[in-house]
Amino acid sequence: MKKKWMAILMAAVTLTMSACGSTADDTSPSQSTENTEEAGETEEASEEFDGEIKIGVLTTGTAIATYTETVADGAELAAAQLNEKGGVLGKKVVIVTSDGSNTADETINGANRLLEDPDIAAVCGYPLSTGCLAIESLFKQAEVPLVISGTSVRLKDETDNEYLFRGRASDAIQAKSAAEFLAEDLGLNETMGILYENNDFGQGALQVVEEYCNEKGITLVAEGFNTTDTDITAQVLKLKDAGVQSVVTWIAASSVPTVASNMYNQGLTVPKCGPVAVTLEENLTNCESAWIDGWYGVTDICMTKDDETLQSFISEYFEMFGDDAYLSNEGANIYSHVLWLCDAIERAGSTDGPAIMQAMKETDNFPGLNGNYKLIGDKVDYVSTVDIAQNVVVDGKVQNEYIKTVGSAE
Repeated sequence: MKKKWMAILMAAVTLTMSACGSTADDTSPSQSTENTEEAGETEEASEEFDGEIKIGVLTTGTAIATYTETVADGAELAAAQLNEKGGVLGKKVVIVTSDGSNTADETINGANRLLEDPDIAAVCGYPLSTGCLAIESLFKQAEVPLVISGTSVRLKDETDNEYLFRGRASDAIQAKSAAEFLAEDLGLNETMGILYENNDFGQGALQVVEEYCNEKGITLVAEGFNTTDTDITAQVLKLKDAGVQSVVTWIAASSVPTVASNMYNQGLTVPKCGPVAVTLEENLTNCESAWIDGWYGVTDICMTKDDETLQSFISEYFEMFGDDAYLSNEGANIYSHVLWLCDAIERAGSTDGPAIMQAMKETDNFPGLNGNYKLIGDKVDYVSTVDIAQNVVVDGKVQNEYIKTVGSAE
């Protein structure tokens, strides 16, 4: 199946290059014959599907509509490419979406709707750690593999579930990468600040950054705030008065305008590095460009990275869904997660949950767009690679500039 995945990527690269460099008048008779034969093979493969393999995608529904759109499209693109190559185990891959929300109860309902379908072989998609914690035991009981996008360290530290797989770098990796970048790449290694949300997300990052600073002999100044706070002037001034050289800003999407405006208005101009939320276009629309110009962010995939495989995926995505479709790193992640699940199904030779689970655990450097997938430690985590990006304002519009990839790609 790994060969099939690589073939899909090579086909995407070839298609993109052909679309950019050829016209109808350039096609020779031999090329036309070859294309006709390939089309016939694709049509024949679709006619020979022996049933379906359903992959569930749990979204956030209207609670985070942009996430729902991009993950659904990413999953559909993966299925379409697999089906063009003959499907999985000779069966057609079908994506089944179910809406959760940003509340635990609605997320449980969305997960149960998928689990009620006995033909769904595995599920991926949900990004919020609290929701993932609420549903993981349901999948353990049902013996259905679940690939999560929640990043909280609790999902590894506080669960005992061999059907739980994380296809993103955890907060333990992301928050440490942010601190390392500020201290080591930028050389700001004397006094560091961290501004964090008073919830599992922020406090998990605080623990990681505290451990890193203690290890490196860096003085850490920590200030927390509640997600409902609209004025964090006091916290910002404490960081400024302490003379911090940089700040790790571990905040969710809803807090970006509050934090960005307060820091800018209080003149805290030192380098800052946060999670993916500080790099996503939809989270920056309520910010003045001056507030977030120069901010760094840790992200699964910087979409402007000069990587042939990534850029081919992006071209295929917009070709399938239109130039006005929404795409962010979440869509690229779920695209990879569907391919990873189908690779495991192919290797297992079965849609039986325990067989898929075992094949998932035995994954050896499966090539996802956000890094190679292989078990890290004893459970849950399979990705250790992240990108560092910077918000750069060009002609009044914020763009992500790729800085570097950190972590092991093996």
